Amino acid sequence: MQDFQNVQITCVGHSGSSLLNLVLGAHSQITSTGELMSLQNVYSYENCACGRRLNNCPFWQEVIGLVTTSVAISPDRFSHALPMRDGAYRHRRTAAQRCHELLLLTANRHTLPIFKSLVGGVRRSLFAASNNYNVLAAVARLAGTSVVVDSSKNPFRTRSLFFAHPDDLRVIHMVRDGRAVARSWVKAYGKFDYAGAARQWLYRDSAIRMAIRDIPESRRIRLRYEDLCRSPETALDRICDFLGLEYEPEMISYLAGDRHDVHINLRPLHQQSEIQLDERWKEEVTSDQMSRFARIAGKLNRLYGYK
Repeated sequence: MQDFQNVQITCVGHSGSSLLNLVLGAHSQITSTGELMSLQNVYSYENCACGRRLNNCPFWQEVIGLVTTSVAISPDRFSHALPMRDGAYRHRRTAAQRCHELLLLTANRHTLPIFKSLVGGVRRSLFAASNNYNVLAAVARLAGTSVVVDSSKNPFRTRSLFFAHPDDLRVIHMVRDGRAVARSWVKAYGKFDYAGAARQWLYRDSAIRMAIRDIPESRRIRLRYEDLCRSPETALDRICDFLGLEYEPEMISYLAGDRHDVHINLRPLHQQSEIQLDERWKEEVTSDQMSRFARIAGKLNRLYGYK
């Protein structure tokens, strides 16, 4: 199997992972996949960034062909026989699913075999992680690149990939001012008020920190969305150095070329000709909301350098 770096962008949603995925994918030695676990929907409604449905995209059909051939099944059984996600990745989760998420986060090399033998959800997560890794390896082989970037974001999936293939895993923990993320959540998902969105940000980012806690520091890095937007060359040079690559100026022209990212919304990015910092939240968040956020999640936000 070809050696490659499996780079997982792990963050809370609405933190800039789509932008980072596309910028990194513009490097000549990097292939970005978008949210790879959405490849599960290959025979339903999902589109590729190239504009085709996934089941009509030559790139993804060739990837699926490589993976299914290696395990001697037909490509049309890919979604059913080789799941890319399990119950731990659903927004609405049962108590049992939450329990198995907690087991994944707290497991280590010694306790994982015990949890795996006793809990079906843990076994399913590890099986899905193995399938994801095989797809990532097929992408690296087909694209001929040494780095594959996946912006699925999910910390439980990242944890499972760490257990499955620790040596190839690299993690970019992307953060954004929690007050901006909370505002985006309120606008995108009407079920949250600002305090509820702040709690979600705190919970989800804390889960990420727990998921990557014992990944060696040489294999993980933190990037702030604001730093990427204010000084893209500096931020990207730092990420490239982390991956053992040279920075390429072409990365700034991230929408050029033929893209095959999964579950990436290119529409807002096509409306701008360069990387731009979005700070509209500063005009939209009230002083009362600011105070509530500070009480709920201010400590973690300050840890990331946000005043």
